[in-house]
Amino acid sequence: MVKRPRQHQIEDLSRTRFNSVLPRNWVYRDKTKDYGIDGEIEIFDENDEATGFVFLIQLKATISKKEIDSRKAKLKVDTIRYYYKLELPVLIVRYSESYDSIYFKWAHSIDIYEKNSNTKTMTVNFSETDKWKSNSPAEIENYLRKIKNIKDGFFKFPIPTSTIIKDSVINKFPRGILMSSFHTVLHKFPEFVLLESNSNKSMLHILFTSDKLVINLSSIFTCTFPDIKKYDRENFFRIVAINSFIGLAYGLSRIGQFEKMTHLLLDIRIRESVLLDERHLIYFLPIMLSTSYFDEVLDAISDTTIDEANNMLEILTQALVLKYKNPQDNVQKDKIENFLIKLLNKYIIQEHNSQIGICHYNLGNHYRVFSNYKKSIYHYLIARKYENKYLKQHYYFKELGGSFFKIQKYYYSVIMYEKAIKLIPVSFIIKTDQRQLNLPLVLSLITKQKCIVN
Repeated sequence: MVKRPRQHQIEDLSRTRFNSVLPRNWVYRDKTKDYGIDGEIEIFDENDEATGFVFLIQLKATISKKEIDSRKAKLKVDTIRYYYKLELPVLIVRYSESYDSIYFKWAHSIDIYEKNSNTKTMTVNFSETDKWKSNSPAEIENYLRKIKNIKDGFFKFPIPTSTIIKDSVINKFPRGILMSSFHTVLHKFPEFVLLESNSNKSMLHILFTSDKLVINLSSIFTCTFPDIKKYDRENFFRIVAINSFIGLAYGLSRIGQFEKMTHLLLDIRIRESVLLDERHLIYFLPIMLSTSYFDEVLDAISDTTIDEANNMLEILTQALVLKYKNPQDNVQKDKIENFLIKLLNKYIIQEHNSQIGICHYNLGNHYRVFSNYKKSIYHYLIARKYENKYLKQHYYFKELGGSFFKIQKYYYSVIMYEKAIKLIPVSFIIKTDQRQLNLPLVLSLITKQKCIVN
């Protein structure tokens, strides 16, 4: 006789039990076919009118008799990332059959950034404050209302901010000294934060523990900076303040407040920490260039002093390529060209050969995009003289080959494409159609042959 799996039984029981604690004006709908989503809840008012508040549910049930298991659940990191991308907020619900308890936590409040990049799963822990109580529905409605207001941009700087210090001593600073010294630094940024003693009234929460700094934006977004005990003690408060603002910027980007994010990051006290840190720059720069602060972003980059080892110009190359993909941004062609020339002249004066080479390469890309192929070739060829790493890059010869082809210099086009194909990484070949890779070379060869015959 076929028996129904125990896990299916507990899943149905968790759904039934969760439904039983929902208010009458909350409508639960199953979404069994959605990846990582079990249901959807829509909230109506007392007159049965739609409020516009809708959120998703992921039920995690357990039959374990261990009390600790009722307050934790394992989730795939990729699943949490998927929740981050959803337009609707996701509520993780933990149901324990043994203790008949329900805990809940918003997916956006789960911090995956402190985890090792190779970690596939993580344990989500629930505290006593996460336990479902009679006032939980009201808390959820207030949270959804707050999310809507924030996402709609109904807030402005300075942002109400509270500080929480978990441990008595952090990086050898007693709690009292740490709090007062940190607040002294934050008071120097009155245009961005307003210190609030009541954390319930705060939008930005800055949490210190013995080894990490946690930035939480209205429980919508959480960002962690680990190993703060290793920070230089002499500059400790300045570093944690700047990291707090960078964490806030990540949160603002997550809710689509790109203008406010860029305004914050362009502050002269903050921007260098972003522009000189590859991790932050890769994420922020393309977004910053898409805002109304385009000119200011270019000015900030040109005013930043970088050394030979810094990859800022390489990241800038990638960001500008993304910018070029949007035809409506072509009106900024002259601004980009003037900026790249200004940057080139700066590094010529400073005799930074590697940066000079990258600037010429960027100019080559710029002119190629706007079909000025002769200028493109000129700058590509100079680039390799100052930065010989391009001689080992397949994309460099591919771009040169394409430019030669466009001006009907087929002989040189063939040579460039042949070099490009020889340098293509194996991993790239596996992911790409080989016929597509060889198509430019074939076209060059055919056209060249026709010219010879004629």
